[in-house]
Amino acid sequence: MTSITLRSRDEKLVKVDVEIAKRIATIRDLLYCPKSEDLEQQIISIPNVDGYVLRKIVAWVNFHKDDAPLTDEDKIIEHLNTKGLCEWDKQFLNVDKVSFFEIIAACEYLQINLLRNTCAKYIAEKITGKSLEEIRQQYGLDDADALRIRGK
Repeated sequence: MTSITLRSRDEKLVKVDVEIAKRIATIRDLLYCPKSEDLEQQIISIPNVDGYVLRKIVAWVNFHKDDAPLTDEDKIIEHLNTKGLCEWDKQFLNVDKVSFFEIIAACEYLQINLLRNTCAKYIAEKITGKSLEEIRQQYGLDDADALRIRGK
């Protein structure tokens, strides 16, 4: 099994199997060694993601490695609306607010659309049936932010 090393913003090193890494679009685009034995020596800097979040994202991609890759946005949304969130994903996303929003930002940077939409579905499930005041308090938002989140 060939692996590469990722270096996070806070200089943490995360070893990841190449096949798992290739499922992350930004990392796949950064792999430039033609020979697999050269990959072992490669360290890819991920400057926009800290070590904790990078390890979590690698764990998420590893857990979902056998899932069919979904690249089309409509297929991702259809998949999440049909299948919903698995219990593992709910536990994975049950983190503090700062970490949660850092995961979303990392998804954008790393181009992991399924995880980004999984985060959106998780939030949607959390706010469904809640009043604006409850949303505002839960997420520390002012009323304008809460209205925007609810789509009003």
